Parts: sequence; C-alpha cells; structure tokens
Amino acid sequence: MQKYIAAACISLDAMGTKRTLDEYETKLNAIDVEIEAIEALENEIQNAETIGETRLSGLFHEARTTKKGHWKTVSAFCNIENGELVVDHLDKLSDGRWSPQTRNRYDVILSTGVIPFMESERFRQSMKDNLWQHKAPRLQTREFIEDDRKMTEYMTAYDKEMDAQ
Repeated sequence: MQKYIAAACISLDAMGTKRTLDEYETKLNAIDVEIEAIEALENEIQNAETIGETRLSGLFHEARTTKKGHWKTVSAFCNIENGELVVDHLDKLSDGRWSPQTRNRYDVILSTGVIPFMESERFRQSMKDNLWQHKAPRLQTREFIEDDRKMTEYMTAYDKEMDAQ
C-alpha cells in the first residue's frame, strides 16, 4: 500500500501536473534565465554613471520630460530574449486608462510616474522596486519547483528501494 502512495506523490507536482526530473530541471533553468535577466538590469541601473547609459534611458527620458497633467504614468513593456531583458515598447498612460500594449504578453512591465525633472536616484529606486515585483514571484516559484523536484527525487529513490525488497 505504501508503494502506491509514494508513486502517486512522485507523479504529481504542486499543481497536480505529472512531471519528470528532466522537466523540473527545464523549468528551473527557464526561471533562472528570467531571474538572471532581471538581476542584470538591476545591476545595470545601479552601476551606471547615468541612466542614459542603460536600457531604460528612454523610459527615464519620458518620465522626466513628459508634461504632467493628462499623462500620469510611463511604462516600458519588456520581454526576455536570449537571456536579456529587452524593452519592446514605451507608452504613456493617463489616469484611469490602460495601454493597448497590455493585451500582448510581456515578461516584464516597468512603470513610473510622470515627474518633471525627476532625479536619477528617484528613478533608480522606482525601477529597483518595479524589478523586485517581477523577481520575487519568480524566486518563490523557483523555490516551489525545487521543493517538488526534491520530493520527486526522494520518492523515486524510495520506489527503487521498495522494488529491491
């Protein structure tokens, strides 16, 4: 009876989906690529002498030069391509409006308020906060997948031991 319970635990992950150890490794690698891309942009923003040297220079320019009034927020719509976070599109948003770009699937959307003459340190902090909001769930998902992978590995070894008896 125990063997059948163990086999049921092995075959399902936390979402109730059957997974092999290789599938877990593939998922973990994909999440690691996303986390590394986000961290690379975090480091780029923090270590750059000026925001103009970063991939978010366009977003910074829009945030600090857009006339406040009608526009409230500017956003950068980004995808992760070849392990790098790439800004695909910039958009200005007015109060209570959504960008038509949100209908598309983006890996990361970074937003900041329209603040004329915004200082670079304020922008850096805003982007740090935005990037954390995208990184934290990925770290948590990675932890869950790693736990599921460990359980599957343990249960696979347990089944082999039970078969040997």
